[in-house]
Amino acid sequence: MFNGKKWTLLFSKPNGQFAYFESKVLVVSLSGFIISLLLFSLALSLLDTRYRVKQINKITVLYDDIAGQKSISIKNILPDKAPVFADNAMINTILRNLISNAVKFTMPGGKIIVSAMEKQNEIICSVSDNGLGIPKNNIEKLFRIDQSYSTAGTNEETGTGLGLILCKEFVEKHNGKIWVDSEEQKGSTFYFTLPYNAELQEKNQ
Repeated sequence: MFNGKKWTLLFSKPNGQFAYFESKVLVVSLSGFIISLLLFSLALSLLDTRYRVKQINKITVLYDDIAGQKSISIKNILPDKAPVFADNAMINTILRNLISNAVKFTMPGGKIIVSAMEKQNEIICSVSDNGLGIPKNNIEKLFRIDQSYSTAGTNEETGTGLGLILCKEFVEKHNGKIWVDSEEQKGSTFYFTLPYNAELQEKNQ
């Protein structure tokens, strides 16, 4: 259902309960339409599933070849045990977008660090690079659907600028936050939070 501002999808979980998914992404272009379809598709699997932070290793290895073409190193700094309740597909999509952007905007010979740490009742994940950085006046545009921002990478790679909007949608569906610290010519660090599940941690000890 579309009310002119956002889409709402009502679906039934296997336990018989009903849940709904809302997206603020407007269908204003073909790209927007594709994103909306992806949001709705992944919403159907948005259940309380266990996501282990160590799974991030499987995501970063997917970028070994493309990073290697630019002689960029990718290092993971992850806790041994840090389970959260999260949708695997959504979290993996967030990480793929952030790591892909880091590779895109890092100069040949640079480095990327993917890390996660426990802090009180949440896990803070981050993707850091020593690449081009983002001008301060453009940072606020990154997560907004009503303002387009896209720039070429260090090897003239192109993009739509919609990946970070998708990341924001997925993070917020997990009651998390996403933000960036960046300085031109020094690099960027993108952070996002996930609710930490202490009960799962105790069961795995």
